[in-house]
Amino acid sequence: MVLGRGFVFTETDFGTKRQARLALGATARKLHVEFMKAAKEYWIRVWEVARTLCHQYGAFDTGTLYDSIRLIWVTEPFSTPYEVVVSSQGVEMTATIKVGGMGFINPKTGTFVNYAQAVHDGTRYMAARPFLTDAIAYCEGYLQELLARHVDLALQTFERGVF
Repeated sequence: MVLGRGFVFTETDFGTKRQARLALGATARKLHVEFMKAAKEYWIRVWEVARTLCHQYGAFDTGTLYDSIRLIWVTEPFSTPYEVVVSSQGVEMTATIKVGGMGFINPKTGTFVNYAQAVHDGTRYMAARPFLTDAIAYCEGYLQELLARHVDLALQTFERGVF
């Protein structure tokens, strides 16, 4: 993704280069904050779309699989063999979306939700219903829109001499 923005500094009088560096430092801090906001908004949208697609794809019998789709803010992503996980590594934040797992019991079978991966990826007997990967693909344009908006917000504060 190319945002098409940049900075060119030329010194025209005494002290402008120092002021420009200070302003650029402040803008870099603002950009970091805005990118973190954009990442959080993006993962919330992916989680919402994944839940919607799970229902639309017919992976909704008792609602247990749907209820097991959760968005977790953690420092290290982890999973068990019965979960489907996607995550985004960041310096300060990692978003993990998990589906299934031993913490959710299917009321029909009385067993834990160990079928999330089979539903998502399919088996030789059942077609795949990739609600999570499709949610990420669906939200790609939204991510680019978010990043552009948040970069614009950060760059609005960049002015000569503002630090």
